[in-house]
Amino acid sequence: PTVSAVICTVNRPQLLRAAIASIVAQRYNGVVETIVVYDGTEPDESLNSADPLRPVTVMGNTHRPGLPAGRNCGAEAATSEYLGFCDDDDTWLGGKAAAQVAQLVAHPEVDAVVCGLEVDHRGEVIPRPLHTDAVTFGDLLDDRMMEVEFVTTMVRRAAYLDPERLGGAD
Repeated sequence: PTVSAVICTVNRPQLLRAAIASIVAQRYNGVVETIVVYDGTEPDESLNSADPLRPVTVMGNTHRPGLPAGRNCGAEAATSEYLGFCDDDDTWLGGKAAAQVAQLVAHPEVDAVVCGLEVDHRGEVIPRPLHTDAVTFGDLLDDRMMEVEFVTTMVRRAAYLDPERLGGAD
């Protein structure tokens, strides 16, 4: 299955290039497209790439300003079955797309999967693994769960765009 990664950015070109590079470098046999959504700044058209396995498309945010609207804008422009998110100051580990697609394929009853993360704090990498196989709404009411956030999430694009299911970012 194909994967789209949406990166929202606001004028942080060096960080953005690292985020894009981490998505282009995914160890995934299928197509992974990257949609870069610029919020309030002019898109850097030089980042566009027509690579058939790792295309990159830059665009301006056509929704109201802000991160949630930028994510929704990118999700609407995406063409893939599965949708992941990456902010311009984050990167994906090399196996993220493959692992999350495998979970979504294995569990067709699930609309979204999440993973742990690593936080780089001034050069010290702090692992934040997700210590559960399932997260419920009640779990999120009991605990913020740092590991469950947009940049660790992959969703079925159809569910993300459907207001009766996930309904996009708010």
